[in-house]
Amino acid sequence: MRKKMGKTKHLDEIDLEQLDVLTPFDQIELEEERAEKRLDKQAKEFLVAQPKKIDKSFNLNTYIPLTSLYDIFSAAIEVMKPPPREPVSATLSRILRIPDKSSSSKPFQIDGRVSYMREPVDLLNSRQYNGIIFMGCARSGKTQALVNGFASYAMYTSRDIMVVQMNGEKALEWAKKEFHPTVNSSPDLKCLLTGKDTDTNLQQIKTRQGSWVLIRAPTVSAAASTTVQYVVLTDSDRMQLDIDGEGSPWKLFYTRITTYGFDGMAVIESSPGYAVINSEQRLDPHDCHACPGIASEYLTGDKRCYYFQCMDCKEYFWATPNTIYWDQSLETIKDRAQSARVKCPHCKHLHTEHDRINSLIPNGVWLKQGETIDKNGVISGQALDSKFASFWLRAPACGFITLEEIVFRYLQAEEVLEKTGDENPLKVVVNTVFGDPFVSRRNQDAVAIVEAKEDTPSDFALGIAPENTVLCIACVDVQNGEKSHFVVQIFAVTQDKKIHVVDRYSIKDWRGERVDAGVRGSNQWEAIEHEVMNYQLQIDKHPEIYLKPHITLCDSGGEGATTENAYTFYKRQVAKGNGHKLFLVKGVSALSGKVAEYAIGRDARSKSYQRRVPLFKIIASYFKDVFLTRLQRPAEDELSISFNSGLPKSLFNELKAEERNEKGRYVKKAAHLHNEALDLCTYATAYIDFFQVPALLDKEVPPDWLKLAYKGNTNSYFTKNNTSAKANTTDETKEKSGKAQVKVIKAKRKTSFSLLKSRI
Repeated sequence: MRKKMGKTKHLDEIDLEQLDVLTPFDQIELEEERAEKRLDKQAKEFLVAQPKKIDKSFNLNTYIPLTSLYDIFSAAIEVMKPPPREPVSATLSRILRIPDKSSSSKPFQIDGRVSYMREPVDLLNSRQYNGIIFMGCARSGKTQALVNGFASYAMYTSRDIMVVQMNGEKALEWAKKEFHPTVNSSPDLKCLLTGKDTDTNLQQIKTRQGSWVLIRAPTVSAAASTTVQYVVLTDSDRMQLDIDGEGSPWKLFYTRITTYGFDGMAVIESSPGYAVINSEQRLDPHDCHACPGIASEYLTGDKRCYYFQCMDCKEYFWATPNTIYWDQSLETIKDRAQSARVKCPHCKHLHTEHDRINSLIPNGVWLKQGETIDKNGVISGQALDSKFASFWLRAPACGFITLEEIVFRYLQAEEVLEKTGDENPLKVVVNTVFGDPFVSRRNQDAVAIVEAKEDTPSDFALGIAPENTVLCIACVDVQNGEKSHFVVQIFAVTQDKKIHVVDRYSIKDWRGERVDAGVRGSNQWEAIEHEVMNYQLQIDKHPEIYLKPHITLCDSGGEGATTENAYTFYKRQVAKGNGHKLFLVKGVSALSGKVAEYAIGRDARSKSYQRRVPLFKIIASYFKDVFLTRLQRPAEDELSISFNSGLPKSLFNELKAEERNEKGRYVKKAAHLHNEALDLCTYATAYIDFFQVPALLDKEVPPDWLKLAYKGNTNSYFTKNNTSAKANTTDETKEKSGKAQVKVIKAKRKTSFSLLKSRI
C-alpha cells in the first residue's frame, strides 16, 4: 500500500477507498493533519469577527535618527576651536599617552633624560621657522617626540600632516605598531576618530573635523598634487638620495607645505648615514663634516648644539664624544667601559652616569652657532639666522644609552678595526651612537700615507723577499685599448703575517707580437703562464732557493673578447694540471651578505656557468677599505704592508687614484688616472682574508704551502736544478703532499663563505 501511495501525505490527495487499507501509523498522521486544518479555520474566523483598530502610535525606531542640536553644536565648536595657546610640549604632555608592552599606557613627558627634546618640540608651531632639522644619535627619543608627537599635535589641532617613512613597509609598520596604538591609548585623540573603516586605516586617518593624517613612503607619486600644512620625514638617511630623478626627499616634500606660508612646517630627523667625502675641510664650532643626507641639511639651518653645565666649575661646555673619558690603563674593554665619565674641559671634573642623567641633561641648553653662554646662564653673541632651526645631538647628551655602553661599543669596534681592518662596525657606532657623520680613517690623509710609504721603502730590492717568507701571490690586471698589456704585481707574505709588495712589471710583448688581450682567440695569454705563474721570487740570504707563486689572481673582465680569452686560458691550465694555481677574479657590488666567494656562476645564462669556470668574486669596495686601513699600520705590526725599494712611482700614484663617492663606492678622482696598483693590492688582500692565511699561520703545524721557503714549502725550488727545495722528503711523500694540496684547493673551490663572521 505504501508503495502505491508513493510520496502522497496530504489528506486531500488520498482516495477514500484507500482509507481502509492504511496502516495505524498512517491513520495517526491523517488525524493530526485534520486537527491542524480545523484550528487554522477557527483562527481565521476569529480574526474576521474582530473589529479593526487604527494604530495611531509613531515608532521612531523605524526611521533614521536625526543629529541632535547638542551634537551639531559640539562638532561646530570643535571645528572653530582655536589652537592651544600653551607650548606644544605642554599640549602633548596633556593629551598624549604612550602605550607599553603591558597593555597599559603612560603620559608623554619631555623632561629628565629627554629634556633636550623640549626646544625642538616647542618650535613645531613656530611661525618664525618653516623647517626643523634634527640630526642625532639613535634611540634618543627624537622619533617619539618629532614624529609621533607632531602627528598627534596636528591631529588634535585639526591640521593636515603627511608622515614619510623610509619605505612602504616601514610606513605600514609605524602605523600599526606606533601611531594607531598611541591614538587608541589617548582619549583626546581617540574621540576625534569618525569610527568609519574607510576613514581609519594603515595609510591614513580622517578626523571628525575633516583633517587628515597621511602615512606615506618617499616616492614621487606620494608627493605629487598633495598639499598639507605639516610634513615630517623620519630616518631620512635610509632613504634614496635622489627620488626618481626629482631630487632629495627633503627638497621634494618640503614643497608640499609652501602653500601655507608661515603656517607651514616641515620636519626631518635622522642619524647620519652617508660617508664624508671631503675629510680635510676646516670646521668652525657647531659645524659637521659635509656629506649627503641629514648632515648637509643641518648645515643649512642655525646649527644648534647641546651644552652641559659643569657641576663643579659651573661653566658650560659642548656635549661631544670628546668629553667622554675612560681609564685606558685598565686591561679589559668591559673594565674600561665601566670607568666612563663625562669630563669637563674647563676644570677636568668627572661626572658620573647619575650626574649626567639627573643634572647635566636636564639643565642643558641649546646654543646656536655664534652664541656663547656664561656660568650664570646668560646667552650672548650674534646667532646665525636661518628659516630652518637645525639641531645636532651627540653621544653624551643622549638619555637612553649609558656611558658604559657608549664606550663599550666604541672600543669593540676599534678592536675589530685593529684586527681586521674592517671599518663598518666603527661606522655604525659613530653614526648611530655618537650621532656624527663618519670620517673614514682611510680618507684621513690617505694621500700623505701613500707618500710616506713611498718615501720609506723597505731594505729589499725588487724581486727579493724577506727570509721568513712563506707565501708568494701574483696578481694580474688586464689593460685593453691601444696600449693593451698585462700589469703584474708580486706579493710576499711572511711567517709573522706581514705583507710585502716585492715586484711590479708589465707584459707588453709576447713572442715578438704586441699583447692584445681582447682579440678573440689570442694566444698571448700564455705569457701569464710563463712570465707570472712561473715567476721566481728570490729569498733573502738564500740565493740558491726561489719561491714560485702559490696562486695567480687574474682579472677576467675587459673589452672585446677579454673574458672569453680568460676562460679559455683557465681551461688550458686545468688541462695542464695547473687549474688550482689560477683564479679568475671578478669585482662585484654585492654578494648576498658575503664579501667574497669562489664558485661557478649560478646563473645559467652566465659564461661562468656555461663553461664551468669558477670565479673568485669579491666586493671590491670592501677589500679596498681593508687594504687602505692596513696601509696605515706601522711596519712592525701584523698585516702591515711594505714596499720594496725600486718600485716605480706610477705604482704609488695609482694607489692615490681613487676616492669614495657619496654612495660609499670607490671611483677615480679623474677619468685619465690609472688605478691598477690599487686593484691588484685588493686582489691579494681578498685572497689572504678569504683563505684565512693569518689563522693558518697561527697553527702549530701550518700547511706545507705556508712553510718557510727554505724549510719545505711546496712552492720553493733550487735555482740550479729546478728541483723542490723541500728537505728530507721522499718521492712518495712528495706525491702525497701534492695530491693533498690539490684536494684542499678543490675543496676550497666549492666553498663560499662570508668573511663578515669568519675573517681574521
